[in-house]
Order: sequence, then C-alpha cells, then structure tokens
Amino acid sequence: LFALMMTCAVKAREGMFSRDGVVFMTLAQRMLDGDLSRVLLHPQQPMVPFMIALLQKTGFEPVTAGRMVSMAGLFTALVAMALLISRRSGRVAGIWASLFMLASPSALSDGSDVLSDAPYWGFVALGTLLLAKAFDTKNIWLGFPAGVFLAASALTRPEGYVVAGIVI
Repeated sequence: LFALMMTCAVKAREGMFSRDGVVFMTLAQRMLDGDLSRVLLHPQQPMVPFMIALLQKTGFEPVTAGRMVSMAGLFTALVAMALLISRRSGRVAGIWASLFMLASPSALSDGSDVLSDAPYWGFVALGTLLLAKAFDTKNIWLGFPAGVFLAASALTRPEGYVVAGIVI
C-alpha cells in the first residue's frame, strides 16, 4: 500500500499522462455534455470515461478523476487477487502474489495513469473472486455480481469480452 501511495504521489506531481488518457477525459466530458452518441460510436470502451465522468460530477478535475479510477482499479485488483489466492494457497501466498504484482513497473505505472488497464484488472479479479466463491459455497446468487463485474471488464477493454465469454 505504501509503494502504491508513493507511486501515485510521484505521478500526481509529474503532470503527464498517456495519450489514451486524453481520449478518456475527452469522452468523459462528452458524456457530461450529453453527447452519448459520439461516445458510444468511439472505438474506445465506455466504462473508464463513464467512471471519470461520475467523479467529475462530484467535483474532481478530469486528470485527478482519471487517476483515481486507475488507482481504484489497481487497489481492487491487488485485494481481490490476494483474497483469491489466499482461498486456494493460504494467506501468505495471497500477500506475496499481490506484492509481486505491485512490484511490476507496468502495474505501478498503469495504476497511477489515466488508462483502462488497472480498472480492467480490478473488474476481472473481483469477478473471478466472486465466481470462485460462488462455486465453493454453491451459492448461485454470487454468480450475478460476478457476471456484472466481468461484463464491466468487457466495457473497460475489448479483451473483457473474451473473459466474459469463457465464463458464460
């Protein structure tokens, strides 16, 4: 958690973000302006711009909102992965898996930039965790939120359709 916070602090001072981030923030602004047809016709998936727009509605600036979306995705992915691996291999293994993921330069970079990677990881990891719990407990109702998160992954990145398709 400390490494994640430090990386985010450095990125926040950096003032730069990816080209995709510009696209996501532009699409978020179009959503706020009510121009949904242009957003839905754009080749980028709409989930990240939608989440940025939601945060902008609460008063955050576009760059801050975009970075918050990515950081929340990375944090969700780390926690869900730790819990998922802990279910199968023990708590220590779950913590180590999250630490290894956090040590990845791309995870830290993508998790603190305005990109769709980290939110995608978060949706997939959370959906997979809920699906595993549904199978383990034989609770069919946990399949519904798992499906919602996996569908959200498809609305975040195109490869999410593959993940959702495999589950279905």
